[in-house]
Amino acid sequence: MANRRRRPFWKKLRPPQPPPLRLPCKLRRLRFPEPPPLQVPRKLRRKLRPPEPPPLQLPRISIPNPFAQVFLQEKDTQSFLIILNWLGYVLLFVSAIDYFVLLYPPQLTNPNWEFQTVRGMVNNVWFALLALILIYIPNRTQIRRFELAFLKFLRWIILVGGVVFILLIPLTLNNAQRIYENNVTQINQQQTQRQQQLNNLEQAVKTQDIPAEQRQQIGQALGLDVQPNSENIRKALLEEINRQKQQLKQEVAAEKNSSYRELLRQAGRTSVAIFLIGLFLIRLWWETRGLKSIKRGKTSSNQ
Repeated sequence: MANRRRRPFWKKLRPPQPPPLRLPCKLRRLRFPEPPPLQVPRKLRRKLRPPEPPPLQLPRISIPNPFAQVFLQEKDTQSFLIILNWLGYVLLFVSAIDYFVLLYPPQLTNPNWEFQTVRGMVNNVWFALLALILIYIPNRTQIRRFELAFLKFLRWIILVGGVVFILLIPLTLNNAQRIYENNVTQINQQQTQRQQQLNNLEQAVKTQDIPAEQRQQIGQALGLDVQPNSENIRKALLEEINRQKQQLKQEVAAEKNSSYRELLRQAGRTSVAIFLIGLFLIRLWWETRGLKSIKRGKTSSNQ
């Protein structure tokens, strides 16, 4: 502590502070005018603009086209379109034969025949649609008069076909309902016959009108391992008959549900396909309204 140096007393003194400046109220209210904005001449502005950077130029990469030298002449193109048209006529003729075989002989009062026929029409319509697309390919410059008349007739056939396909939707749903009712009736008849047989067998076992050998045969037919002289054969037969009755009810319910689901799936798929096909045919009829006049003009100009 003796060796520690003491600070001088003048360093401990605070420096003198000037008194605060007190302005009168009038001077406080004074507002200095703002400097005017700096106005630069236009010529100088243009010179003072920063230079724009030059546009970025990327090198162009040229990929050679392998099909640049492959082209078809107009004559080759027309020949190819004529071949496609004739292919469409062939497919349309084959589809007409398939439809004739499918619809003949008609059985209009049979719901099964009507339902299966409509499904066959839907499954075979794709060749007819492809044929119509090939027939109405545009950009042909050489068309004969009889072909124009046929295209006009075919155009109205397309409209009638589209309307007929859409009208087949309620017929398909109605036939599916009738088929389900017929299946349920047939299943109920089979159940009644089988139930009657089991009831008769149960009554015969209860009254003991069946000889021992026949009881043994019945037990073997039902899958029972019993002896002809066993005391429990009557009880075992009755238990097996009751089990057969319960199993018969379950099988009937399962068969009804399976038939309903299958018919619903087939009717739904067929109805959706019929609706789409009908819309496509009507749209095709509408889109080909201008092809007739265009092709007639091309034909008259060629003549």
